[in-house]
Amino acid sequence: MRDEAGNWEVYADPENGENFALQGSVVDATHTTSAYFGVYVKHTSSRRDAFFFDDIYVGNQVVDQAPPALVQAEIVAANQLDLLFSEPLNPQSVLNVGHYEMDNGIGNPLTAQLDASNPALVHLVFAVDFQNNTTYLLRISGIEDVSGNALAAPLEVSLTYFVPDVAAFKDVIINEIFPDPTPPLGLPNAEYIELYNRSDKTFELQGWTFDNGTTTGSLPAYVLAPGAYLILTREQDVSAFESFGTAIGPSSWPSLVNSGDNLSLMDHTGALIDRVDYLQSWYGDATKAQGGYALELINPEQLLCPAKTNWTASVS
Repeated sequence: MRDEAGNWEVYADPENGENFALQGSVVDATHTTSAYFGVYVKHTSSRRDAFFFDDIYVGNQVVDQAPPALVQAEIVAANQLDLLFSEPLNPQSVLNVGHYEMDNGIGNPLTAQLDASNPALVHLVFAVDFQNNTTYLLRISGIEDVSGNALAAPLEVSLTYFVPDVAAFKDVIINEIFPDPTPPLGLPNAEYIELYNRSDKTFELQGWTFDNGTTTGSLPAYVLAPGAYLILTREQDVSAFESFGTAIGPSSWPSLVNSGDNLSLMDHTGALIDRVDYLQSWYGDATKAQGGYALELINPEQLLCPAKTNWTASVS
C-alpha cells in the first residue's frame, strides 16, 4: 500500500489471504502518478521460470464494510460453546460477556475469549451447566470485525445440548419380529423388527448394530427417546412403513429366517443390549406361522419368563 506522502508498506499472508502481516516499509515519492503498473524482477537466466504473480489489484484501498457473519455455533462441553465467525474479530468486542446471553436460566457467560490461533473463533464458558436434551437460544450482539464493522442486528442461534445415556442389557428390546411377509396381510411386503426403549434413558443409536450371526447391519444416527418404538427394515423399504411408525434402515439387512433365527442388538461399543433366539413354533398358530403375521412380545416387563411363553402371533 502507498499513501499520498509516498510511504509504502508491503503485507503478506502465505496461507489463506485473510491475515496479512507487515513485511516491510519504505519511503519513495519519486513517482506520484502513473498510467501503468508492472512488476520488475531482476534475476539470472537460470531463474527465469521461478517467479509467479496472480490476483494483482491496483487501485484505491479496498475497505471492509461488511459485518462478521456467524458460520457455526457448537456446544463443546457441559458449560462451554464455540462460535466461529466469517472473519477475524475485534478482541475488545469479543471479551465483553454482555454481548452474549443464553435463555433457560443460563444468562451471560463467565468468560469470552478469542482463540489464540484463530482470530475468528470465540470460546464461551458459562457458570451454569447445560441440561441434557435441552434446547437453548443464544443471543449475540455488539461483535465487531477488525475493521470496526459491527453486527447490524443481534443474532439468535438455537443450540441443543445432548449427551446420550449408556444402555444396559435389556434397556432396549426387540419387541416384534416379522420374518415372513408373504402373503402380505395389511403390512408391507418387507421384513422388519421393532425396537422398544423400555427405560427412562435417551440413546443415540448411531454405531449400534443388529445381526443374526451371518450378517451385521450398522444403525444410522437416530435418537431413541424413553418409551419410544422404532422399526428396523431394509433401507429400500423404510418409506413403506411411514404409516406404521418411525422406521430406519441399517447399512445391511440380516435376512430373517422363517423357521427361526438368532437376533442380537449391540451398542456402539459392542456390548449386548438384547438377544432373541426365536422359533417358528412361537406363533402358536399353524396358519399364522405360514406368513403375513408378526411375532409380538406379550409383556416387555416380564423378561425372566421362558421366551416361548412371552411371544405370540400378532392379531393382524
